[in-house]
Amino acid sequence: MAEIAHPSLAGESTSPSKQEMAPLWHTTLLVVILVGLSFASYYSSRHYVSQSPEAATPSSAARIVTYAFTLVQEWLLFLFVLWGERMRSSTTVRDRVGIRVEKDALIRDVGIAALVWGLVAVINGILGFLLHPTGARVVLQLAPHTLPELALWIPLCASAGFCEEYIFRGYFQRQFSSITGSIWAGVVIQALLFGSAHGYQGGKQMVVIFGMGLTFGIATKLRRSLRPVMIAHGWTDFLAGTVGYIVNAMHIKLPV
Repeated sequence: MAEIAHPSLAGESTSPSKQEMAPLWHTTLLVVILVGLSFASYYSSRHYVSQSPEAATPSSAARIVTYAFTLVQEWLLFLFVLWGERMRSSTTVRDRVGIRVEKDALIRDVGIAALVWGLVAVINGILGFLLHPTGARVVLQLAPHTLPELALWIPLCASAGFCEEYIFRGYFQRQFSSITGSIWAGVVIQALLFGSAHGYQGGKQMVVIFGMGLTFGIATKLRRSLRPVMIAHGWTDFLAGTVGYIVNAMHIKLPV
């Protein structure tokens, strides 16, 4: 998704188009919305790290409401991006994602997603070791504790994988590549925004998430498709929630 001149990521060239994929006011407003939501989530999550884990644990009803609210928020942001794109292009979502019609394309993209996920796991481990972020405690408290919560967590992960990758690696990466005239600048800027959008996990974890966004952005550029990173993103969130569910169900005490 590096330029408008071609209809899809599959047709991405080595140089970005000079035409933005959406009006600049639309991009600016989206950045303001995301930063505002991030600040709000940061302050609302501080009690998870300022109190003991037991005192900070939200109720099951609170987690379910949080999942449902986040699910709606993801799709509203996606629709906002789609609206901005439609102002200047009639390209379909399928083409934006870069879904290919070859029979082996899906298998190949799953394999690429596995490689990307493995790389992200290594990078997260290294940055986590160096920075010692406290965001893991927040994630653990918000992770599913019951089977109904886990059932809602699954569509939430799928939605986050699709919507967030479309927004950051699709819209922002292309948009800022066009604005700056550099594909690599677009990759870096979208990663900065991706990290900044996860304020609820704290500053150090936002650096870790920046590394994840950078990896996803590079993979998107090289593959010229969003599908592998959508799969890797959704799987990362699902695995984190599943591990959290097991830890919470078995009352395992982790050093977070």
